[in-house]
Amino acid sequence: MRGVAACAQYGADLMNASWGGASQYQDGKNDTVRMYNLLAEKYGVTAFVSAGNSGPGLSTLGSPGGEASSIIGVGAYVSAEMSRVLYSQRTTGPNTAYQFSARGPARNGDLGVDIMGPGGAYGSLSYDELRKSQRYHGTSMSSPSVAGLGALLVSAAKQSKLAYSPARIRAALMNSALFVKGVEVFAQGAGLVQALPAWAHLQANQKQPAWDHFYDVETDNNTFSSGPGLYLRGDIPVGKREVRFDLAPKFPAKVTAPEKFNLEDDLVFSATQPWVKIPGYARLSNGRITIRPVLDIPESRAGEPLYAEIHARLPGSPKAGPLVRIPITIVRGKKTKAQLKYRGG
Repeated sequence: MRGVAACAQYGADLMNASWGGASQYQDGKNDTVRMYNLLAEKYGVTAFVSAGNSGPGLSTLGSPGGEASSIIGVGAYVSAEMSRVLYSQRTTGPNTAYQFSARGPARNGDLGVDIMGPGGAYGSLSYDELRKSQRYHGTSMSSPSVAGLGALLVSAAKQSKLAYSPARIRAALMNSALFVKGVEVFAQGAGLVQALPAWAHLQANQKQPAWDHFYDVETDNNTFSSGPGLYLRGDIPVGKREVRFDLAPKFPAKVTAPEKFNLEDDLVFSATQPWVKIPGYARLSNGRITIRPVLDIPESRAGEPLYAEIHARLPGSPKAGPLVRIPITIVRGKKTKAQLKYRGG
């Protein structure tokens, strides 16, 4: 925590945190998570944090990397070339997420993993080890890899006199990421980071101040805990269900009253799955807005996740990707013999 405080005190542009631990509640409300969110939202420090190494099961995210909503949670990616070179494989492996890389969603509905980066490399050692390097892998490797790319974006933005708030850096990385075929969204989030497309995104959207800010999304319709996404688990009936999401901008401390007053944009909503029926439009300003999508929940096998996202885009830049993403995850469980006996099934 001293490192986090020092970043805020001395005005660091970005930081990497290759650490974390298990979270009992995954509700995004513990003190560590709050501190990391404040680092980005109030002090303008872009934070890259490892998502954790407890995969491949669902909801195995570490904290704060898988819980803090205003940081960049990084999963671990391994390419076919990495498998051949780093692990001396005789056969060609797939481009995929490492098995150990933690998976979302968190119990509060947050997807947790925002993007993936290379999760293995040779690292240098101190002289007392009597060898120069050793192979390491983990989200503790992928997070600094992505942080290095973030540093390049910040450096280029400074030289070009462009805005580079943490929200802009996060949006540029996520909305330009390459979604890796065959890898579940819970492991990769938006996908594998891409340097040049991220820089192009940062350049292209400078004139829209809405990209400067993070947005607070909250629903209390979850099975476990209120949070920025919807997560339903258990005996979820087929059919229609209305849910509520509240959305509001989160302003850094340096934002002035006139800037808050002038924030006004239309949002265009869409959903990635047909079973999510979403209102088409809403007006974004300095205040909270409410949307009430209806889920027409389909059938699914026990343990097979249903996943969708609600996207809020700016009509002036439809190709820029979502300004806000709201994840929706539904997982039905398998009834045990004890449950059936207790309930008279």
